[in-house]
Amino acid sequence: MDVFVARQPIFDRNKEIMAYELLYRNSLKNFFDPTVSSTKATSILITNSHINIGMDNLVEDKFAFINFDATLINNDIPTLLSKSRVIIEVLETVEPDRVFLSNLIDLKKKGYTLALDDFTLDYPYQNTLPLYDIIKVDFMLAGVEGAKKIIEKFSNGKRKFLAEKIETIEEFNIAYELGYDYFQGFFFSKPEIITGKSASSINVHFIRLKEEMNKEEVDFNKVTKIIESDVGISYKLLRLVNSFSLVNEVNSIRHALAILGIREIEKWINFIMVSDFISENEDEVVRMSVIRSRFAELIAENSNQPTRKYQASLVGLFSMIDVVLGKSLNRIFREIPMNTDVKDAIMLKPTSPLYYIYDVILSYEKADWDNLDKSCEKLGINPASVPNLYFESVSWANKYVFTYDEISDQANKESMQNYVKEENEEDE
Repeated sequence: MDVFVARQPIFDRNKEIMAYELLYRNSLKNFFDPTVSSTKATSILITNSHINIGMDNLVEDKFAFINFDATLINNDIPTLLSKSRVIIEVLETVEPDRVFLSNLIDLKKKGYTLALDDFTLDYPYQNTLPLYDIIKVDFMLAGVEGAKKIIEKFSNGKRKFLAEKIETIEEFNIAYELGYDYFQGFFFSKPEIITGKSASSINVHFIRLKEEMNKEEVDFNKVTKIIESDVGISYKLLRLVNSFSLVNEVNSIRHALAILGIREIEKWINFIMVSDFISENEDEVVRMSVIRSRFAELIAENSNQPTRKYQASLVGLFSMIDVVLGKSLNRIFREIPMNTDVKDAIMLKPTSPLYYIYDVILSYEKADWDNLDKSCEKLGINPASVPNLYFESVSWANKYVFTYDEISDQANKESMQNYVKEENEEDE
């Protein structure tokens, strides 16, 4: 699947590029789709820029301006991004309530650069200006006199001013003489579409969950909040968990975490993630990944490393990630947070304690019986037991894939029904 990001260069007073503004696009047509919400647009933009295309390819060693609305800032999405690469551009339409301002102050304390978009003299929240490092002024909207008054009234020697929508050499010269620090507009360059390939987009919430769950001390409440903030993940997780023969019905994310524990929930989250970012014509890759995951878990349980069964399942699940995304493992593991032992095993490094578990899987698939025997010996497993573990994995995976497809179809159907219902209510 093709993915798209538009970028427009931002120049300093020496006419050298200091940054790019990254803009959401859903095709090669160079315009924004107004039917897409700002929250969704930026979420997709972050996924495409940081995962599918890569920031190095988009902005090289420059900064990236990315638009954020209140929803994204209040959900800590900016903290997923590097403060040395990204400038947080706050939309002028945001109404800064107490919660939003608290989060903005927190970003400021953490060292993020904050920019305010489309500032005008009648901006109603001028008391918030001390929080911003860069003020973007729509030169076309403000006019020369307005642009001049903004500099005169709000310049404090530290704050930078960016003149946007500069379309002629005359406008550039005027903005330059007025003291503007940065310049952006069609005079320099129209937004340029950059494309990339993706099996599908990886939800921002998945990345947040991976980062949180990789911590030594996982915050139960934070994990709950992240999962609950994505209706799709919550729905699929609860349906999946309840489909696997639990005695009591699990009816909330908090309930699921309390009963199963963080690590078991993470396993389900990983299954959902892998399934969701593999396209429909790659169902066999989903099936094989799930088989490998369960196979690795069973091998660990029956080996001299039973406490590593969770990490082993991750090795199996993500063992085909390079095939799925069409990227090198090195690049993928720079983009997706992952335990070091898991990464090293997938990259076939014998130093990983999980290496021999993965080697048993590969040896069995290749019918390399000599190597299988050697790895089984390292793990304290009887090689004769491996076929049964494999067949048990296949049976389990078949149930999972069938159940997940059924749940996904139902989720899509209910999502469409809700959409139609909302549209009808609006019409009324």
